Order: sequence, then C-alpha cells, then structure tokens
Amino acid sequence: MTSESKDVGLGPFTTLSSFARKISMESGSSFIMVDSIGFIEELNPLLLNAFRTTLSELANSDLVLLLIDGSDDIETVVRKTLASHEVMQNEVPGVPILVCVNKIDVATREHLERVLKEVRRIFETEEIMEISSKTGANETVLLSKIEERLDVPRRFSSLTKTGP
Repeated sequence: MTSESKDVGLGPFTTLSSFARKISMESGSSFIMVDSIGFIEELNPLLLNAFRTTLSELANSDLVLLLIDGSDDIETVVRKTLASHEVMQNEVPGVPILVCVNKIDVATREHLERVLKEVRRIFETEEIMEISSKTGANETVLLSKIEERLDVPRRFSSLTKTGP
C-alpha cells in the first residue's frame, strides 16, 4: 500500500525500526500507516522494556492491522498467532484489530483454509481478511475496510477548515 519495501529475514530483530507513511484514498480521505517491528513470542522481560516503543505505537493506534504469514507451517502460524493475541490482550487491550492472513499468493488453498481455521480459533471476534502484500490481492477491499473501520471522512471532518 505504501510502495515501500523492508529487509526481511527468518530471525528476530531483522527489522528494528518502524516507518510511517501517509496513505491517500480515492475518496480523498487519508490516514497514516505505521509499519512496526513484529511481535516476538516469550520475550524476556528485559527485552520487553525495549519493545515498549512499538507497544506504545500500538496503544495509540486507531486500528491495528495484524499480518499473519499464511505460508508458514500450521504449528508456526498457531505459535505466532497465539503470541500476537497475548501481546494485544495484555499490552494494548481495547485497540481494534483487523487480522490479515498474508501471502495468499504463495500458499495452497487447502493450507490457507487450515491457517484461517486456526486464526479464527484464536481471534474469535476479529475480522479476518486474506491478502497478498506482494501481488496486491484484495488490497482494494482492505483499504475499504480500513476506511470503514477508521470512519475517516466523518472523524476528521471537524478538523477541516471552512470559510475564508
């Protein structure tokens, strides 16, 4: 959505910084998207303190897009999703979440169905979307959902200057 790319890797702390970009919608509304570092499961309390910046960004968010790698094996999906759920529940309760199962262009339909089943089991009340960041699959629907969930036009209309 931002036309940005970041280094990726298998190990923790591959990406140590967040970045923010303005996303402009066709409707004329816009919002700021922050791509933060990922959650880390069973984080040592000492490292958790260093992770507080990311958590404070989340706590101040109007909406969190939680991306889950749909190409991971089921055990990894469950482990990472449980860790993400725990962080969201314990560290930033009450922040709205839109769960996005990413990499639908890589995984088979059968595998994606198993991933979706597990993600729904963990995030029972959250909306779950299937996307591909690489190909842009379902990006338009995702942007519409974001705009709808943020209620962008009405929310910021009071900040719009009127008159001379």
